[in-house]
Formats: sequence, structure tokens, C-alpha cells
Amino acid sequence: MLNLPVSNLSFLKKAYCDIIQSEKDTDQTGKTSSPVSQRKTFIFIDSSYLSITENIKDERIDRYNYDWYSASHKLILKFHSEKHEEKSKQTATEPFHIHVKGLMDEKRLANPTFQDLASIMEFIRIFLLVINNYGK
Repeated sequence: MLNLPVSNLSFLKKAYCDIIQSEKDTDQTGKTSSPVSQRKTFIFIDSSYLSITENIKDERIDRYNYDWYSASHKLILKFHSEKHEEKSKQTATEPFHIHVKGLMDEKRLANPTFQDLASIMEFIRIFLLVINNYGK
């Protein structure tokens, strides 16, 4: 189990209202929240979206999947926290890792920095604001 509190999605929606355009009460699977999982999708100002799934145990996050997709539903990044037993799939920051789409297949990167939803939202905010202002 991770030692992370369950994310306060209402607070995050207000804190990142400059980049969140709308929200859905489901994650990318179409499932809604339950007592053992918190699910939401934030749609951003560029129509990309973050699918949020937090599996909850003893009022803490047991593991999470924060999957960021483009408006055309192509993978941008996946921030995950599930532990992999297979050594070849582990990263130096196991269980925290990032999935990126390579030219031929998906790759897993170590994730020493973006290990909670607030820090991931801040990363997305900086990215979106830089991209939106780049041509101005």
C-alpha cells in the first residue's frame, strides 16, 4: 500500500480551474467511484484529458492510475503506482513509474518526482500553459 491520502478531487478542480475545462464522474473505463475506488476524468483546455483511478484500502491509496490522453485519445503519459514483481518490468522508483508510447511499443520510466495527483496536475498545468503560449 502507498502512504498517500485519497486525493481531494473537489479541491484539485478548484485549484486547477485555469486548465480544467470540465469533468466526468467516470474514468476511461466508464466506471464510477465506489467505496473501494475513486474515479474521475478531468478534461483540460486543449481537450486532452486525465483519467483518474485510485484504489482505496484503509482510507489510503493502495495504488493509482493517472492516464493522460490527447483529444484524439492517444496516450500522452500514464502515471502508475502498481508494483511489478517481474524484475524486467521494475524501475528504480518502483512502484512509481511512467508509461510512455515509444515508436514500436510502450516504455516504462522511473518516476522520482510526480508521485501524487497534485504534483501531476501541476506538471500538466505547466505543460499546457507553455504549449498554449508558445506561439504568442
